[in-house]
Amino acid sequence: MDSTIEQKDLSSLIEFVTQLRRGNVELSEIPEWWEWFYENYETLKAELMGRAWTVKKICKTFHLFPRSGEKKVYFVKTALGNLAIKFIPSDGSNQFITFSGVGPRHEIVAEQRQAYRWTQDHLTGLAAAYEQRKADHIAELKAYTARLNDPQTIDDYLELRRVKGLSADQQETLERLVAERTRSQRISERASRLEIGTDALEGKQWTIDKEWHTKELRDIWVARLDDRVEPDAFKQLKARAKAHDGYYSRWSKGFVFYDEAKAKEFIEIDQGNGEETAEQFAEKRQLNAIHHLQALAESIRSGAQDWIDQDHLVNTARRARIYESCLSDRHYQIQIADTLEAICDRLAQGGLQWLDRVRFGSEVHQLFALFRDARWRRAQAESRSHADAVAQPFCEADVEYVQFPYPSISRDWLNNLYNNLTRQAGFHRAYERLHKQYNYTKSPYLIFQNKGKDWDALEKFAACPEWKRRNHSARWAWESIHDAMLPIKRLERMEIGTVYELKQACREFLEVLAAKPELDPATRLELSLVGANRKWTDFYPTKEHIAQEYLEGLSFEGKRVLEPQAGTGRLAEVIQDGDPAYLMCVEVADTQAEILRLKGFEVMKANFLYLTPDDLGTYDLIVSNPPFGKNNNQAQVHAEKSVQFLVPGGQLAIFSLKGVSLLTMDMELCTHEEVEHGWAEGTSVSGIFQVFQKSVNA
Repeated sequence: MDSTIEQKDLSSLIEFVTQLRRGNVELSEIPEWWEWFYENYETLKAELMGRAWTVKKICKTFHLFPRSGEKKVYFVKTALGNLAIKFIPSDGSNQFITFSGVGPRHEIVAEQRQAYRWTQDHLTGLAAAYEQRKADHIAELKAYTARLNDPQTIDDYLELRRVKGLSADQQETLERLVAERTRSQRISERASRLEIGTDALEGKQWTIDKEWHTKELRDIWVARLDDRVEPDAFKQLKARAKAHDGYYSRWSKGFVFYDEAKAKEFIEIDQGNGEETAEQFAEKRQLNAIHHLQALAESIRSGAQDWIDQDHLVNTARRARIYESCLSDRHYQIQIADTLEAICDRLAQGGLQWLDRVRFGSEVHQLFALFRDARWRRAQAESRSHADAVAQPFCEADVEYVQFPYPSISRDWLNNLYNNLTRQAGFHRAYERLHKQYNYTKSPYLIFQNKGKDWDALEKFAACPEWKRRNHSARWAWESIHDAMLPIKRLERMEIGTVYELKQACREFLEVLAAKPELDPATRLELSLVGANRKWTDFYPTKEHIAQEYLEGLSFEGKRVLEPQAGTGRLAEVIQDGDPAYLMCVEVADTQAEILRLKGFEVMKANFLYLTPDDLGTYDLIVSNPPFGKNNNQAQVHAEKSVQFLVPGGQLAIFSLKGVSLLTMDMELCTHEEVEHGWAEGTSVSGIFQVFQKSVNA
């Protein structure tokens, strides 16, 4: 590097020092630059003190840490001192000393002798060290780029999110990795916590006593130890007893079993005589869980189905709405039962990772509730209506909007509790903790997200049974806090402690989610007709048991059958069960015609009184419950019209209020029966059922 004194300035000095530490200078240039730097020290200092060089620029150029409270002269002296340090001979094998707080020029005279001791070996070593650093930096850069292009670990995904951001698939993978790490840590902690030490039961003897359960009126076997054990060992013993269908009873002061064989098996394992491994123990617990969930699913389904099979009075619009709502709720219960059975099947196959701890229907209900909230938040984000959101089933897109149900406590609830906790024994510390949080937060609701002392105080209040014996307002506040804690308690039972685990559980829940039985569209339309103004519609459908009772004497097999003014198809359903050769329904009202189509009947939407045999053809049998009209006149008109569509020898079966007369139309009356009161919906009067047969010579 050729340079002259006239070309030397601060910028060229900085460039020379940079090249010097790379070993990319001539050996003769080092003393020359040192002498120029030493002679122009004050000039350089004045230049750095000028306005062109700010503290920020000095720190960036000379790689200094911007310490607050220091004057500019401190950074100027430190920068010049660091330049002086660079003239100390080095071969790149040692680290340079950081120079700080250099004084006047005479304080760097000590470095003058060092500047003349440079050799070619020093420069060669610096050049080799620089090339090595450069190669290492390139390798690190390539590894860093590879990490960003193909992330594998949690740290890789976090760095990619910081630099570029994550796609939807990458965000899902990151959440899965975090959830798996959290779950594995929790499993390890639980295993270590429940592990009994070798000396935990040393020297202790078990006894089994057969006793009588006075409440359940049955024999029980109680396993007892002759001495107390440590708390951790006791927790593990309770877990083992539960896996053997037993439990610990404080009343009996031992582990209660309903089977003597299981009590002996429990003792043999805990005495070390059994061969049960951790895998066998987990398998036994899982088997018990499967049996419990199957029984629970069957109980829920049978209860819902029993309600559906019952007869319900649906004779007004209000009762119809209540019935439809209750029926939808029973369908939801059946969906819960089907989902529980799907969870059982996956548990038996070992295909569940996040829902393997589901034990109660309330936990499945909680997942449903979280999905419903997420679906509504997604609809709001996409500017869709609530009706549109409810119509859509749960899907993968809803998982991104799932939120962890942290307890949200109203300030009014806490204020009510404070007024009742001033003199409550055992709650003074909890009161102080929550009172501090209450005064600190001005929001109307306090959201407890971090488990700590505030959370412990809240749980203490939620678990306190004393509020049931206090005044009404305090009990109401306690119940509100208790209900606010329930969602997160249910997730804790499933060992879901973070939002990442919750999202993975929701994705797995979609795989086992059963379809909800939907209300039949025809039934929905029928319910919409309940309570309609019958004065204008003259719609009085025949009750199902009446249709079954009075039509059972007619033969439909192989015949062409017509039902005019078929309504909602009560009579047509009975006719269809009789296996006719052909069944035609005629209906003028739009809703009733749509119901008939949904039920699978062939329908002609028209006014029967305006039709002719050319439009419909002729039939062997006509069954009708026509509109009554004033003084039964409409029934008479429909009956006379129906005769036109009968073949010789054909039959007409008709329901009416007062009966019809067809004797002048070559029709023979075969049956004339009085129908009980209330035979048609919407009326409480009796009616007449008649069967006529057309003359074969007509």
